[in-house]
Amino acid sequence: MVAKRVPRALLQHWTHSHEEDTEAEYVYRPASFTFPPSRGRSSFEIRANGTMTGETPGPTDCSEAVQGRWSYREEDSALTFYAEDSSKPAKVVQIVSLTKGKLVVKHR
Repeated sequence: MVAKRVPRALLQHWTHSHEEDTEAEYVYRPASFTFPPSRGRSSFEIRANGTMTGETPGPTDCSEAVQGRWSYREEDSALTFYAEDSSKPAKVVQIVSLTKGKLVVKHR
C-alpha cells in the first residue's frame, strides 16, 4: 500500500541526469526534459498504485526494463524500490529535494 502523504511531484517518469550529479547526490529529471546526447540513461516511472518500471541501458545500448514496486517513508524521505517478486529492497535512496522538474537523491 502506498503512503497517503507521498509528494505528488514524485509520481512521474524520472530519467537520470548524470551531468548534474555530485559525489554525494544523483539528479533525475522528468522524461520530458531536454537532455544533452548520451549513450544511455537509466530511468524509472513511479505510479500512484505502488508499481514502478525501471529501465537501464543494456549491453547492446538498448534499454532493459524491470517491473517492481516502490514505497515511500515520509519521516526520513526514503524511497525504496523492490523487484516485482521480492520482499527484499533492491535499492533505497533518500530524497534530498523534490520539485515537479527535479529529483535529487542521496544513496543510503
